Amino acid sequence: MLNVAWVIIMCLIATYTIVRRTGLRYKIFFLPVLLSGIISIAVTDAYFLGVVIKLDNVFDAQYFIPITGMLMGNTIRNVIIALDSYYKKINNEENLYRWHLANGANKKEALQPFMSHALKIAFNPRIASFAIMGLISLPGMMTGQILGGSNPNVAVKYQIMLLITIFSSTILTSVLTIIVSNRKAFDPYKNLKKEIFR
Repeated sequence: MLNVAWVIIMCLIATYTIVRRTGLRYKIFFLPVLLSGIISIAVTDAYFLGVVIKLDNVFDAQYFIPITGMLMGNTIRNVIIALDSYYKKINNEENLYRWHLANGANKKEALQPFMSHALKIAFNPRIASFAIMGLISLPGMMTGQILGGSNPNVAVKYQIMLLITIFSSTILTSVLTIIVSNRKAFDPYKNLKKEIFR
């Protein structure tokens, strides 16, 4: 239980950091960002620690705390960029959003181009860094294992597995955060609330 309590504290700190850096209002976005982060971490940790590593106890501090920390640490930057670019683009191109609605699109369809743009902006650098990994840059965990005497093949497999997990967690958190926060960011008439910005 102590490990779970520590992870919740980590989630609270990550949520505070994300909302503070986006320039959005805490009272509107704190709960959606926190909820999305907890769901994403729970799903990713359960799969990675329970299915991939096959731990008897997924809450074992030796794995649970550092893996969760890596997932959160890598997620924060992308969620900040995605949230910030998503709501700023809707605010700046409100006429385009209304045009979609006026031409028969429902709210989800009208917001789809803005979500696609936000995710593209948030994930382009990460995808580019994945493409050159091992050729130009060597990831820290893999380098540490090799320097510690591990078989390079094993180190590479662990690193690939961790990168896939981090990417999955990051994309899941970003998408969930946008979807959940949409419920509070728009009024009943599908208008973006101007008070969401600080």
